[in-house]
Amino acid sequence: MIEIIGVTKRFGDTVAVDDFSLTIAEGTLTVLLGPSGCGKTTTLRAINRMVEIDSGQILIGGRDTRAQDANQLRRNIGYGIQSVGLFPHMTVARNIATVPRLLGWDAKRIAARVEELLEMVGLDPAVYLPKRPHQLSGGEAQRVGVARALAADPPVLLLDEPFGALDPLTRARLQTEFGRLQKVLRKTVLFVTHDVEEALTLADTIALMRDGRLAQSGPPEQLWLDPADDFVRSFFGEELSLRMQIAAMRGRDG
Repeated sequence: MIEIIGVTKRFGDTVAVDDFSLTIAEGTLTVLLGPSGCGKTTTLRAINRMVEIDSGQILIGGRDTRAQDANQLRRNIGYGIQSVGLFPHMTVARNIATVPRLLGWDAKRIAARVEELLEMVGLDPAVYLPKRPHQLSGGEAQRVGVARALAADPPVLLLDEPFGALDPLTRARLQTEFGRLQKVLRKTVLFVTHDVEEALTLADTIALMRDGRLAQSGPPEQLWLDPADDFVRSFFGEELSLRMQIAAMRGRDG
């Protein structure tokens, strides 16, 4: 479980996150949703201490993140971003193995885990193990990025618009694939997006942000049926019912 308690983060005179609180239940996928500049990415990056908060508290499994060594904390949290961030000079195999190597896994265990993960994300190990990032399509690179985030079997995943740079068809396929994986793996996931349909496709819980604050959180249907205010109502729009039906059908197809 992740507990974000009264967190505030300022950059100079700008308050990026303002007294923000949210609980992410173990084994669930929570989507941080909202317009650009609302504090989504700052909140996400505060969890693995890539951003240090000014006040408040963040607990993972009941432990305060600031009481832990930052590097060790990050090795126990999977992290994926829109630009993937694969190391260009490394093969796919070595990219995925980055964190297990840092954790001191033996070579045999690492090799088995890398092959397992490539198969899990739908990439043939015999084909993709020796490839380098420049030889991958955008969708393939994102799959490798997800595999790398899962490499050390972390209990927590932080994903910042991981499919945002892809074409709509590839993006929809990867959303479906990731949703299928989450049903099997049951990681505790915080997923940042500004895309309403992506949120509806993936989320157990949506946390809608506005100006660094939590506007409303709950199951997707709750935000539609019982919006907290006009901002929540207008953000989703009158077509939310149709979007939810489309997301439900996509989930069944996956």
